[in-house]
Amino acid sequence: MTDENHESEHETTGQSLMRKGTVATATAGTAAIGAAATATAQDDDDDDALVFAYDYFPGESFEVISTLEQSTTVDVLRVGDQTVPEISQPDEWSGYIIRYDDGDGDSAGITTFLFTRSDDLSEDDSAEIGEDAQIYSTQLNLLSADLD
Repeated sequence: MTDENHESEHETTGQSLMRKGTVATATAGTAAIGAAATATAQDDDDDDALVFAYDYFPGESFEVISTLEQSTTVDVLRVGDQTVPEISQPDEWSGYIIRYDDGDGDSAGITTFLFTRSDDLSEDDSAEIGEDAQIYSTQLNLLSADLD
């Protein structure tokens, strides 16, 4: 192993640990919203979108890059081969690859996943993530927010 390879592996590990730290921080910060909000969010989630906590940018617009295949959506919305209590039927969800607008009009924005129960979105559609979010699934680190 050369020093160059060692540094590269270290940087990757450091980035991975930083990302996990960001996830833990985001989860801890959003936990203050409360478990009661989770139950309310799940009762009326048909118009809501699910996003990962570390990729939640309230009030930011995004563009739909592509629709996920149903099997990929199901895989992402599970932990291992098990469903989570909040999403007992992951095949009821539609998954999308989205890119947040970085304000410059180029494609350098953050790319991530978004999930909805409706299949109202399609490639090249634009929308905005709402500013009020609730914890939806702590196991999947998902937040629920309105789409504007």
